[in-house]
Amino acid sequence: MTSMALANCFILDWDAKFQYNYWRLITAIRNGDQDGNDANVTQAGCL
Repeated sequence: MTSMALANCFILDWDAKFQYNYWRLITAIRNGDQDGNDANVTQAGCL
């Protein structure tokens, strides 16, 4: 039952990631200069 519950959570999380299309923190830090906003800069060495 625990394995099924964990698998279900993983599937739901993965689906939500693509449905809402939000940037994760690591993505935002590495690709901050690619969003069209000149005020944002990348911090590639940060993480």
